[in-house]
This record gives sequence, C-alpha cells and structure tokens, in this order.
Amino acid sequence: MCRLPASIVLALYLWGMSNGGSDLFVSFRQNDGPRGDALNLGNKVNTNRDDAYGSVTPDGRFFFFHRIDLDDGDGVANIYWVDASIIETLRMNDASGAKEE
Repeated sequence: MCRLPASIVLALYLWGMSNGGSDLFVSFRQNDGPRGDALNLGNKVNTNRDDAYGSVTPDGRFFFFHRIDLDDGDGVANIYWVDASIIETLRMNDASGAKEE
C-alpha cells in the first residue's frame, strides 16, 4: 500500500475535460517549488458523471472523492475511495514521460 505525502499533491476538478461531467486531476509539487501540469486520474476514478472534491488522507494511503449523478434527477453524491498508489503511479509516469493506459 502506498503512503503518499498529502502535502505534495494538489487535487482539482475541471468540467468537461475528457470523460464527461467534471473529472479529477492531480498536480505535483516540483523540486524547484511550482506545481506541474494537471494530470487526469483516468478511468480508475473518472466516469461520465461528475467526479469531484478529491483529497488524500493525512496518512497518504487513500484518495477520497465524490461522484454526483445528475442524470437521475436526484443529484445524489456518493463518496468513493481508491488506494493512493494510483496517484504515485501517475507521478512516476509523469517523471519518466510514460503514459498510463
């Protein structure tokens, strides 16, 4: 299990950027201080629904977010979590120039 330092990750969501609705992205603090480009968390997190409000737990092990289903008309938000290792994988792929499939 990954223990990703929450202080190095900025989670953000953007509307209509790829999977539909809003998608979750992360940006990593660079060695020289500023943040890097926003990286889409991909289909392990993002769906064609509104995926938003992500955060890494203080211990760096989990990434929590919520998904709103506006298509049903009820606008109910459900809370989901994934192992934070998916974020670490994105960071390593970004550093190496590799792309996550």
